[in-house]
Amino acid sequence: MFLICLILTYILFNSFYELGEPNASTALAYFGIFLLATLIISIRQKRFPARAIPSGLACLALCLSFVLHNDTDLHLVLFLLLIPLSGIYCVSLTGANVHAFGSFYVLLDLLHCELLIPLRHLFAPFTDAVARYKEKRTARQNTHKHRKWLPVVIGLIVAVPLLLIVIPLLIDADAAFESVMGGLYQHVTDALSAFGEWLRQALPFNGFALVLSLFFTPYIFAVIYTFASGTAKNENKDTSAKFCKLQKLPMALVATVLGAVSVVYLIYLLTQAGYLFSAFSGHLPFGVSITVTEYARRGFFELCKLAGINFVLLALSVGVSARKNGRISPLVKGFDIFLCLFTMLLCAVSVAKILLYIHSFGLTEKRLYVFMADIVLFVVFLAILLRLRFDRFPYMKVMLCALFTATAVLGLLGVGNTIACYNTNGLLSGRLENMSVNEIYNESGYAALPYLQKIADGDSPYAKDAKHTLKGLVSYGAAYTDTEEQDYAFYNLEFSRYLHFVEEGRKAATSFQVFIDLVDTPPVYAIGYACRVNGKDILSGGMENADHSALETDATIEFNRHDLLENTDLSNLDILFTLYLDPDDTTKQIYEVGEAESSLHPTFGYGRVYNVVIRDNGSGGFEAEW
Repeated sequence: MFLICLILTYILFNSFYELGEPNASTALAYFGIFLLATLIISIRQKRFPARAIPSGLACLALCLSFVLHNDTDLHLVLFLLLIPLSGIYCVSLTGANVHAFGSFYVLLDLLHCELLIPLRHLFAPFTDAVARYKEKRTARQNTHKHRKWLPVVIGLIVAVPLLLIVIPLLIDADAAFESVMGGLYQHVTDALSAFGEWLRQALPFNGFALVLSLFFTPYIFAVIYTFASGTAKNENKDTSAKFCKLQKLPMALVATVLGAVSVVYLIYLLTQAGYLFSAFSGHLPFGVSITVTEYARRGFFELCKLAGINFVLLALSVGVSARKNGRISPLVKGFDIFLCLFTMLLCAVSVAKILLYIHSFGLTEKRLYVFMADIVLFVVFLAILLRLRFDRFPYMKVMLCALFTATAVLGLLGVGNTIACYNTNGLLSGRLENMSVNEIYNESGYAALPYLQKIADGDSPYAKDAKHTLKGLVSYGAAYTDTEEQDYAFYNLEFSRYLHFVEEGRKAATSFQVFIDLVDTPPVYAIGYACRVNGKDILSGGMENADHSALETDATIEFNRHDLLENTDLSNLDILFTLYLDPDDTTKQIYEVGEAESSLHPTFGYGRVYNVVIRDNGSGGFEAEW
């Protein structure tokens, strides 16, 4: 089991190292660890409680986003959220929590069960395995079968490497033995070599990922072991009493601070009501010189700062204020309720402002994040408000559900996909007058592809722009996905769809361009060129500058598909390109045979890209090979 965990952890870190972000391999590795932990814990405790299903589904939902979409920033956040969410799943699976999930103190359970207890028992899986082995060995020490087969197995393990050395020596020493054993030995060695090559390609060695795997796997396995063995449940203790000892701050002091802040907030509401509430009408505040952008941005940053301050005030007032008969002072609770209502009002205003911003200029990644953050903050303070009103309200469960649900929904829908969908509909309906086809791609990336195709296939005024953008995507993709990115074609479905589109566009290409750049080379005054593809001369011509002087810097050469031989394999062309130099300008021809080669820099119009190298052909021209 430990070896399986090590392999999965290696895949996890290697996927990060290769691509720099969570991807389909990350999801596969996490799902493997998730399944391994579920099986071990369920088998050990012989049950799977239904209360673990919601958190388990949430883990899989967050993980599934790595496979579906190409949202790098969101994926990093989701990966970090998977750590506490996985702890919640394991705690739910084993019932290791001392406190209810509706209480703040359940975070202490997570801290103990997911971090402190596994660190204390980091090597317990290995020591327990050794102890169990010794017990079994002692129990079976009088069994003849055990005495008979154990030495045989050890002997075979020792003999195999010796035979791999001895057999080749005997084959070389004796022709008769070679005729008997040579073929069999060759088949065995070939099979081992083939398996080693397959293993090397399937799991390419990555030293950095391996070191991280060896470092973190014992901890991950210790987490699974402590939950499965019941150690986490047995050793998790109620430490909330330590926090109760902090509740000594005089209620008069707390009430005075909260009262002063509340009065300022109330004055602010009375004096800025027009400025704040105009967002609900869908218009900028009357008589204020401010743009929609400034109005929306200031609203969110105001909210972030005030929400942070209010959250701290609420936490301190509840956590450290003195109690009377175990209850918070009604005055302090009243001020806390006002702070919650005030923050919720700011959240609602911020939502109205950001919706006004989105309605005017379209959806972007930051605007979508702001909108989701406003919603989550509103739910958080609503949960605190309900907890202040109803003592048994599970506020922490509601807050955690709001956070994980919002991120899971955003991850499954996809940030880029949501942005492209909204902006495309706004563009086609005429609602977003300032939006353009190019902006849709810039804001959404690869997720915009199906929406650009939708625009291009329609009869809107933007169809031509969409076709031009799609052509550029094929060109860009042919340049930068032929090499290293092609190896990771399935790091998510969104990017795989884009690669498929590029490949289809490449097959449909009708013309090919090569840009010859001689700026960084010694002066070469070429007066003509000829291009031969697979032995057929397909085009030739003159090359000159705008003033009709011989070419010195660069030129663009284009040929069409019908210039090529029928059924030509575009992925493997044998191209010979020759530049003819000006014979009257021999002083400029400073290339010599054997001199260092210089690279041509190719670009293209709507087709495949080839690497080009130019060299002196020894007969007054230069040959370029693709």
